[in-house]
Formats: sequence, C-alpha cells, structure tokens
Amino acid sequence: MTDVPQFISVTPTVLDDRRVTVNIKTANLPEVNRLGACLVNLDQPPAPNVTLNLDTGSAPVAPPPVNEKPDTGDDESVDVSQFEQSKFPVVEVNLVDADDNFVAHSMIIEHQEPDLSITMHVRSPQAGQTYTAYAEMIYHQELVHVVSAPFVWEPQELNTP
Repeated sequence: MTDVPQFISVTPTVLDDRRVTVNIKTANLPEVNRLGACLVNLDQPPAPNVTLNLDTGSAPVAPPPVNEKPDTGDDESVDVSQFEQSKFPVVEVNLVDADDNFVAHSMIIEHQEPDLSITMHVRSPQAGQTYTAYAEMIYHQELVHVVSAPFVWEPQELNTP
C-alpha cells in the first residue's frame, strides 16, 4: 500500500438527549490478514498454557523479590527503533461545544475497519446548540488527516412510527 489512510466522511448523528453517534468512513487502510485467526486444529484438543493450583491447604507463597538496578546516575534512553511500527492508523474523535470546550473524546488504536460507528456520551448537552465533531488520523506517528463536522444538538425521535 502506497497511499496514506484518510477519511472519506465523518457524520455525527444525535441519538437522544445525551448520546451522539459519529459514523466514520476511511480509505486506503492496510489490508487485514484474518487467516491466522481461523486456523484451528479440531483433531487435537487445545493444550493448556496456564496451570492453576487450587490447593487451599498450603500457606501462600510470596512472589520472588524484584531485582532493581542500582541508580548509577546515568539517564537511560529507549531506542524506539527496536519496536515494530504499526501498519494501522490511530483515530481520535473529539466533540466540542460552541465555545470550543471539549465535551467527549474517543481514541481507536490500530484502526482497521473502513466503516466505523462510535457512540459518544455527553454529560449535559444543550439542545439547539451547535457542536463540532473533529476526527484526526495519525499514521506512522504523523498527523495525516483532520476533518470536522458541525452539527446542531437536536435529539431524534426514536419512537416515531
């Protein structure tokens, strides 16, 4: 994939007097390899990877002591190049009121779906006021796309026939 992920659309929809759903459509996401999750050998039962001892007759055993390194005064730095960089973007969604006060926030780490809906709860929204949904896409630690979508807080009638 040579194209950078980006938003196609960000559409907020007020659900009721405290909730809004933000629908996000994205393009140019890396392909997801879901084959590995489907490989199951049904001929063999799964091998346990944890042993649990429920013997309550013995005294509890304290964990081994933690070996702390002595403080040598040298500042240690972490070489971030040793960590594999994710091929998927991070998406942040913020809602702000008419005075640019943050009223809700959500973050999706390693966003992989082209269509996404996030329901956000707002503590005390004001009916009839204009709010704005901001969506930011961060890819390889760089802000690559920002979109905003203003909307008026008008709860939908959920019980209409």
